[in-house]
Amino acid sequence: MRAFFCLFFSGVYIIIEEEKIMATEEYWRSWLKQYIIQGDYLLTLQTRVPVYGYSEQDVRGIWSDWRYLINQLDRQLWGNASRRKPDTCRILAIPVLEGLKSNAIPGHTLHLHSIIGNIPSQKSAHFVHSFIKNSWKNTHYGSEMTHFDEIYDVPGVIVYITKELKKTANNIGIEYSQIPKRVILATNT
Repeated sequence: MRAFFCLFFSGVYIIIEEEKIMATEEYWRSWLKQYIIQGDYLLTLQTRVPVYGYSEQDVRGIWSDWRYLINQLDRQLWGNASRRKPDTCRILAIPVLEGLKSNAIPGHTLHLHSIIGNIPSQKSAHFVHSFIKNSWKNTHYGSEMTHFDEIYDVPGVIVYITKELKKTANNIGIEYSQIPKRVILATNT
């Protein structure tokens, strides 16, 4: 019997077979590539949680802070259109949590890498980064350290954000991703 996971992305249900959840690194890198191509920026958000001694509650809290940040960013960039037109007026955001590996470096903290895209053209990169930095440091788990770059090298970004990826996608925040319908449709053409 085959098991399926049903994920909801901006009004579109995506069915993923259980075998794909337990797929190879190559599968997940390929899955990410289709959206990285649509992305504008690579974002890194440090947390206050050390790589040693974190709990499941800490990880859930980081994901909760992430969702809060993305909702705030949607409202800041798209205004009420993010609620009225979620198929088009929402940002693309796919996070990957890093630092969960057992051989993480002492003194480091858990952090998120994320692809960010579907930004309104009238919003500058400086505006977006400033808003993210100020909002993230005011969350429970967020710190002041953020990094924000344009995506120039898609294969390099894929390797960089998936360097801790192994046989499962437990550090890719699939359920915390936000993929607007128009981005999904653009990748399927």
